[in-house]
Amino acid sequence: TEIYTLSLHDALPIWAFGDPDDVEVPADSGIPPGLSRDEVVRLGRLIAAGKVAAVGLWGPRHAGRDEAVLALAAQIGRPLRRLPLDRLAAANTDPETALGDALVTAAALGAVLQVPLDGLAETARERWETPLAHALARAPIPLLLTGRHPWRPAALLEALSYAELELPVPGFPARQGLWAEVFPDLDGAWTGDLATRYRLSRGEIRTIERVARTRAHLAGNGQPAPLTDYLDAACRTVTRRRSEEFAATVKPKSGPTDLVLPPALHRQVLEVASFFRAGARVEEGWGFGRRDRGNGLKALFTGDSGTGKTLAAEVIAGLLALPLLKVDLARVVSKWVGETEKNLESVFREAEESHSVLFFDEGDALFGKRGEVQHGTDRYANLEVSYLLQKLEEHAGLLILASNLKDQIDNAFIRRFQIALHFPRPAEPERRRIWQIAFPPAAPLDPQVDLDTLARLDLTGAGIVSIARTAALLAADAGNETISMPHLVQATARQYRRETRILAPAELGVWAGLLGEGA
Repeated sequence: TEIYTLSLHDALPIWAFGDPDDVEVPADSGIPPGLSRDEVVRLGRLIAAGKVAAVGLWGPRHAGRDEAVLALAAQIGRPLRRLPLDRLAAANTDPETALGDALVTAAALGAVLQVPLDGLAETARERWETPLAHALARAPIPLLLTGRHPWRPAALLEALSYAELELPVPGFPARQGLWAEVFPDLDGAWTGDLATRYRLSRGEIRTIERVARTRAHLAGNGQPAPLTDYLDAACRTVTRRRSEEFAATVKPKSGPTDLVLPPALHRQVLEVASFFRAGARVEEGWGFGRRDRGNGLKALFTGDSGTGKTLAAEVIAGLLALPLLKVDLARVVSKWVGETEKNLESVFREAEESHSVLFFDEGDALFGKRGEVQHGTDRYANLEVSYLLQKLEEHAGLLILASNLKDQIDNAFIRRFQIALHFPRPAEPERRRIWQIAFPPAAPLDPQVDLDTLARLDLTGAGIVSIARTAALLAADAGNETISMPHLVQATARQYRRETRILAPAELGVWAGLLGEGA
């Protein structure tokens, strides 16, 4: 019998023994734009000397919280570990036991412990916050608390010497500088446009650079393809977030030629995208936004259903190469006090994190006029409007609200929209163009179809598209080779009935006799 000896080193690669909570601290950790090197050096020395035991680093993710943590850990000169609150809470472990084990491990390694509080889900906070505060208050190691909003439990502040830094979102010049630092081969127009559309940290921009260069190498034939061809796709990959339950992410598929509007209105719709691109330079670079709490752009689209408001929002998002985040108002609005505000917070946070165009369709339920307080619930409804006004002011991205009735929108909201466009029902020239593009190139449309007669019918763009699709279904179901005028007349009659309108035979002219053929 032969005996073979196999060591663990031979059996498994070294990465199999990696610690997921251990964080590598690079020697050249960058410093986020909101901090100076002097601040990092001074605070790091105080932590190393034991004069500061806990530091709170508060601000949005793209303000550079993780970069600040790495810079401080490098200055202190100790290993860095991250407390996996999300993983511990998901495992349904006992908070006191799990936290105690994590702190003992960090202390044994002489590490600095990062506590990312945003990783603690809202549903787990009530169970974990109190044990977490008491456990951290007894921690024998330096703590770096990070999160979007400050967390200052009394137990921790009483037990430890505490300092905090609120990290601001980098302004337009600083963001453009970060893009230029990571992409030195891009000109100012490119870095300025990227800095306008995306508010990212240095680490995220570096990730985009790696993703874009990888895609350029894959697409090239021996030589990398132009990097700029893959920047937008890389940005979407890095910024994409899991869609929340209160909104749906729509990938824009329509372009300006798909949007049929009067020429002046069409130009103004496209200007929304142009204004957003120029907004950061005007508001931050030129100082026009110094009195505003947010530097975003808000647009209000009003008009009858089916006149192109939703399509316009999709076209704008496509021009900016950003996803469209369409809010599901049925899920956002809640009858329970305080729940609507929590849902709105999730919606605005997701739009900010994913750099999406935030779109409220038929938003009268949220943006409607405040009424007099006659019942107890009226006071809470007005509080929801006040909260939404606050979020509207603070939102730094592009927000579009579509409403059928402008008169139903609260005047306080109207004042906060920089752009207000009314979408009329299409006139005959627009209706004819819509009829022409309603049928895909592959659709077998009968050459005898009378588009002139159809264009005279008072229909919206959505109604015309619906009729074209219904007519195609009728033709296919009947086994016909083409979509002919009888199918279109039948489909038009059905559309009129859906709209509770009457299609008079006189409106169809010589085709009036087709109304009785299955309509």
